[in-house]
Amino acid sequence: MDRTPSTPDDWEDHWSRLGDAAESNPAQAFRFHLVRRYLADLGQGSRLLDLGCGTGGLLEYLDSEDLNFDATGLELSAAGVARATERLPDARFIQCDLLAPEPPDLELLGWAEQATCSEVLEHLDNPKLFLERARPLLRPGARLVVTVPAGPMSAYDHYIGHRRHYDPMSLRLLLESAGFEVESVFGHGLPFFNLYRLTVIARGERLVRDADLGEKDLGAIARLAMRTFDLLLRLPMVRSRLGWQLVGVCHAPA
Repeated sequence: MDRTPSTPDDWEDHWSRLGDAAESNPAQAFRFHLVRRYLADLGQGSRLLDLGCGTGGLLEYLDSEDLNFDATGLELSAAGVARATERLPDARFIQCDLLAPEPPDLELLGWAEQATCSEVLEHLDNPKLFLERARPLLRPGARLVVTVPAGPMSAYDHYIGHRRHYDPMSLRLLLESAGFEVESVFGHGLPFFNLYRLTVIARGERLVRDADLGEKDLGAIARLAMRTFDLLLRLPMVRSRLGWQLVGVCHAPA
């Protein structure tokens, strides 16, 4: 049976088939924790916009702290929006393409007090335009926390349409070119996240098959590896430019 989608950018297919694999990925909780660390306080009624929210995992993670913030997620895929709405019915999820020839009229100008954009920019041919179109949705001075991958690409990264991986300087230049005021850009994840990424790279095309199967159908060794990294990625790690998880903290211009 041919399980390969027609295009690496077919997110209706990706989220329908690979959504469970993404949510069981031990790196996802590690990234969510990093994003939470660098957001400002999410108080009662504060407004958070998640750009490229996927199936709503990040907003659900943040919502689990019972902070009662107002959440909106923007997502290209109808399958992603449907899944996000099901898991977090009190949030607002909007299907839209910020890179469409005519940008969508979202009635969100200046709405967000904070924003997140986690593991999105590496998928885009024109990440600068994406950020430029997102910027007016943030109020002046609003904080944006971005995560993108660094280091070499795996077969799975190619499979889901990664255009490039970043380093701290290239991410900084991208954020600045899109009109954001950069507070900091840094790598994170030494040693365990880098070790996890090396394992993913070494697994090659087999990881694509594993993601298609889902965790319950994996072999014992693959399940053991996932559970081991789930524990390792909870341990303290070094903030270093050599870490293969990049985080950028910036602000919409005042």
